[in-house]
Amino acid sequence: MRLLLDTNACIAILKGIAPELRPGLAAEPTDRIVTSAVVRAELMYGAAKSQAPEKTPLQVEALLQSMVCLSFDEATADLYGTIRSHLDRTGPPIGPNDVLIAATALANGTRDAGPRSSRRC
Repeated sequence: MRLLLDTNACIAILKGIAPELRPGLAAEPTDRIVTSAVVRAELMYGAAKSQAPEKTPLQVEALLQSMVCLSFDEATADLYGTIRSHLDRTGPPIGPNDVLIAATALANGTRDAGPRSSRRC
């Protein structure tokens, strides 16, 4: 089973807040740890507005370079609509980007799956 890292997990790794994650991730095959284009977008946004906008994007890129980056495609878009509608009716609201990340995970069979449309981040 593959594991999709969300934005918060990536930030924790970048900031050294969760040093216990790095050895565990390093021990995993590179195709097992994935992220999504939505996470990349959020990280690059944060890097661009950081206090070191010339340095932080390079740190983000270094973290993401070995991960598979799952694309946002039509199947993911369909799942997004279903999930968001369901949450609007019954569940606790979560941010739209979090719904995009969840839909990406589900569309690709990750616990957060096999790559459908993916590439290295």
